[in-house]
Amino acid sequence: MTKQVPKAQAGSITAIALVCGGTAGHVYPALAVAEAFRERYARIDVLFIGAKKGHGFERALIASQGESLALVTARPWVKTGPLGKLGALASLPWGIGQARSLLKQRGSQFVLGFGGYATPSVLLAAKSLGLATAVHEANALPGRANRLLGHLVDRVYLASKAAEATFPTDKTVLVGYPLQPKVRALSQRPKEPPALDQRAARVLIIGGSLGAGFLNARCPELMAGIAARGMAVAVRHQSGVGREDAQRQAYAQANIKAEVESYIHDISQAYDWADFVISAGGFGSLAEIAAIGLPALLVPTADVADDHQSANVADFVALSGAWRQDEADWQPADLAEKIAALLADQGAWRAASAAMRLAAAPDAANALVADAETWLAPPDR
Repeated sequence: MTKQVPKAQAGSITAIALVCGGTAGHVYPALAVAEAFRERYARIDVLFIGAKKGHGFERALIASQGESLALVTARPWVKTGPLGKLGALASLPWGIGQARSLLKQRGSQFVLGFGGYATPSVLLAAKSLGLATAVHEANALPGRANRLLGHLVDRVYLASKAAEATFPTDKTVLVGYPLQPKVRALSQRPKEPPALDQRAARVLIIGGSLGAGFLNARCPELMAGIAARGMAVAVRHQSGVGREDAQRQAYAQANIKAEVESYIHDISQAYDWADFVISAGGFGSLAEIAAIGLPALLVPTADVADDHQSANVADFVALSGAWRQDEADWQPADLAEKIAALLADQGAWRAASAAMRLAAAPDAANALVADAETWLAPPDR
């Protein structure tokens, strides 16, 4: 039986706080859930909270959607030395105090964390105020903060069933990964295979919102290998900030037509353009690719906390049949042959697209909000 938690005022949810930051994989699901709440409660107050010592990326991304981000003191714990961890602990009381003030000022009833430096302090602040709390865990292998917070919060929403064993069973709800509205809309119409008698094959390369150094280094050679097999190829590559010029030069040297961007702001348009995706193993990208039905090669980034992308990709491949290639086993000639063969065979492409959709959860944001209503406050109808 699901644990009973503090309820909002009967019949309404009037104010929520969403904690996010660091990468698009934390920010976009928060934005999607905010929209789903607003579809049900037109006057709901939504407060976004992030860390003062963040990448800055989250502030720009949230601002681009017409939202603002309140900031609290927080520092990273993972991949820091002893002094960094000491600084993270020292910042926690400051962040808790700042978050308490924000939550009281806005009258927040429900606080939901999506990840980022600020999540622990804001959720601890919410608990100290007696508010309803939850986290959304996007990865198959949960992050360290969520492993601890999962035992404190009232609900744990999961993108991957593989994460269930980490948390108390009476708290977990499998909802999937909340998709940004444009991606969700795109997922509702079938993706068509490439017509290579009329145009070049289109390959989208995404290493996450911060880029992936391995894909940046290896994909120009891979694309040249496809072209060497007699297939015209066009590339769109998300490189990460500060890496654009070097990436453009690498493609020029490989004689490949490529559009390189530090960050692709309208990823739905890129997915609509693409015939095939090469992606790192962030769960947000995997969820979007699955929803749209794009055949993909998945390359988990090795240098991430707890090697969590490897777990994401293993879980996803089991559901979707997507191809996996680890960095240590990179074989560009074999991969070029395999990708070119799939792009040239419309029947094989359609089968791969249909298999990808088996891993999709396009209605995750609404599923999360619908569950929250059952234990926060049934809406007036």
